Amino acid sequence: MPGDEIVEVSVLCQSGRLLVESLDLGPAEDLPNLATAGPGRYRIRVHAHGRSTNPDGTDSDPIERYLLTVWPSASAETAILKSGQRIAAELTRYADQPEHGWERSPGSA
Repeated sequence: MPGDEIVEVSVLCQSGRLLVESLDLGPAEDLPNLATAGPGRYRIRVHAHGRSTNPDGTDSDPIERYLLTVWPSASAETAILKSGQRIAAELTRYADQPEHGWERSPGSA
């Protein structure tokens, strides 16, 4: 669909607890643990819809929708499967921050 963004990232979950987290609000404790196989490496595919609908955040009605698919997997480079400019900029911004748990493959930019 137009406006959809799809990205895959690898994460290392050392604790066996992998939660959806907002950069502003912290962990969403009401959502399930995504680390279904316990501690280890996972691949996460995030399919976002509606992210460019309200970029200034002034609408009080939820506009964005997300589908997360998570599976145990060896580490791999981040893959942008479908993107607008916003997601590419955000990935670049957060990729070097280890507290987000994203892994960079050796030799990746």
